[in-house]
Amino acid sequence: MRFHTTILAAALLLCVYTAVAAPSASSGPADLGATGAWSTSGERSIGPSVSEYLGPDGRIDLEAIRASGYQGALDLKGFEVRTDEQLGLVVEPSVQRTASSNPDDVYWSEGFGGQGMDNNVFALTVYNNRLIAGGAFTTAGGVTANRIAAWDGATWSALGSGINGSVSALTVYANKLIAGGAFTTAGGVAANRIAAWDGATWSALTLGSGTNNYVRALTVYDNKLIAGGEFTTAGGDSAKYIAAWDGATWSALGSGMNFYVYALTVYDNKLIAGGAFTIAGDKASCYIAQWTKGVAGAPVEPLVNHPNLQSFPNPFRDITRLAFGLEREEAVTLAIYDVRGRLVRTLVHRRMGAGEYSQEWDGSDDRGNAVPSGIYFWHLEAADQVVGQKTVLLR
Repeated sequence: MRFHTTILAAALLLCVYTAVAAPSASSGPADLGATGAWSTSGERSIGPSVSEYLGPDGRIDLEAIRASGYQGALDLKGFEVRTDEQLGLVVEPSVQRTASSNPDDVYWSEGFGGQGMDNNVFALTVYNNRLIAGGAFTTAGGVTANRIAAWDGATWSALGSGINGSVSALTVYANKLIAGGAFTTAGGVAANRIAAWDGATWSALTLGSGTNNYVRALTVYDNKLIAGGEFTTAGGDSAKYIAAWDGATWSALGSGMNFYVYALTVYDNKLIAGGAFTIAGDKASCYIAQWTKGVAGAPVEPLVNHPNLQSFPNPFRDITRLAFGLEREEAVTLAIYDVRGRLVRTLVHRRMGAGEYSQEWDGSDDRGNAVPSGIYFWHLEAADQVVGQKTVLLR
């Protein structure tokens, strides 16, 4: 584009010179090098701005140039030359560009009706097909929205009367929007640092107390709401910087961390926590740690042994058997999981009558492929009971 514009500018100068400098007998042959004068310093002097000879349509006014008697170069600084199918060569003011412009910047846009918030946004999620934003703002799109607002694709709206302190984290749990932060009320209801919105009203998760300090992160893991932050109690019970809510009560995740948790997510069926801590549970952790409790109820640590649950031989090389008893007819599922909580093989999935049973496993997965040496878990589910047993495969 720059090369093309340069050619157009040169053509324009040639046109100006040939149109104005008609050769005479006293003048030498036309010399384009004469379109500018040299100063005593050896630098080419700059001619008048092209803007002095532009008509309303952006074309060079040759009659004005002839009337002025000027012959020479025109200064194109601040202008660009382009071709127009109807007008020919047209000179226009340059479009201002910065050296840091990135071609991918065209993909960014302000959006949201031209108006955002009046202060920081700290968290985003989607709830009931609307974008939810939380932060330190008090207006969204010019509408009063205390620290939390919803965007429906066209306009911003408040969620009730909002929240009385900043919102640092948002997620969805049990069909409710969950907000965590530095607040103590939500919609006028007491809600210490964590609250739920059901689409119409705000409520606290527990009657009484939420957490005793800020909630900075939220996620959902193992069918529980997980909160992390700067607190040391949740629901009145000790929970050092991380806690789980099962829909009724809060519980600690082991002994927790030795300092703040700022980020939570789920990766590879594990809960991942990040923050300012150096110890998670009783283990050294450089600001990030993982918590593994199970996948869809499957154990990754041995379950409590059941009196009627025994596997033999253990360890085994080729085939092992699990002996178990049922006191009454039940729907039974018996499966094998690996140490990461992944399903390896489903051995039984049917109703079984009362009695004693023995089920073998040959060390293969559901596709018939041999699995590698390692620790595996029998997982027996019958009625409302889930029991398990560890077995070791040696190849």
